[in-house]
Amino acid sequence: MPTLLNIEISPRGDGSISRALGKRFIEHWKSNNTGGQVVSRDLNAARIPYLDNDWIVGVYVPHDVPRTPDMEQDLALSAELIAELQTADVLLISTPMYNFTVPAVLKS
Repeated sequence: MPTLLNIEISPRGDGSISRALGKRFIEHWKSNNTGGQVVSRDLNAARIPYLDNDWIVGVYVPHDVPRTPDMEQDLALSAELIAELQTADVLLISTPMYNFTVPAVLKS
């Protein structure tokens, strides 16, 4: 069963052109992939944090050194997001373009 990971970025909600185009793509993809699964991740709704010291130190701390709860929380979210990318067969990024680049939340 193929999996499509749909990442939405625009904060404009239903008024977003990029989200509307993404929905059209998903409809077309579903019609060509019956039984396929769509996983959606809205980067604005989830308020995914930027990488910070807890994440950086947590990644590089030796395995025999205990991590703080904040480190564990940051690493768990990171692992969840990475797993979504790794299991996806198709990646759809519906993003606006601001000042000739993508929003900071997508870069992060």
